Amino acid sequence: TLNIGFAIGILTFFTTNSFMGLVAGAVVYGISNAGGDVAWSLWVTKFAPPGRVADYMSVHTFLTGVRGVTNLIKVKTRPTPSELKQKIEDALVRSAETDADRITVEVQGSKVILKGTVRAWAEKQEAERVAWSAPGITSVDNRITISL
Repeated sequence: TLNIGFAIGILTFFTTNSFMGLVAGAVVYGISNAGGDVAWSLWVTKFAPPGRVADYMSVHTFLTGVRGVTNLIKVKTRPTPSELKQKIEDALVRSAETDADRITVEVQGSKVILKGTVRAWAEKQEAERVAWSAPGITSVDNRITISL
């Protein structure tokens, strides 16, 4: 039934000379095609002077098509292991809960190894949290021991 509606819409649209015939053809065609954008494209050909249909269609296509794409995606490079080590060490110094002088940081690719001795469980957990917060880290091996 959709093919019949499609055919009736096309025939009505292109064989009529009245405005209501144009509307009826466009509506039937649009319903059969499940969208109004194709029906709009057909209107352009009806208003074009003879011999200028292609010009009108090109302007219509240009004005209703994609006008441009703006790429706002920025690709960041992964930090090097030495940069990651420095970022983690700086964050440990900034953290009030950790004594950064007692913790050593090793970075192997995207894995961080924490070593050293701290005075409290909370300090060990904070050092691990700081290591996980570095960009690109996929594994943290917390070898920090607690001395009472």
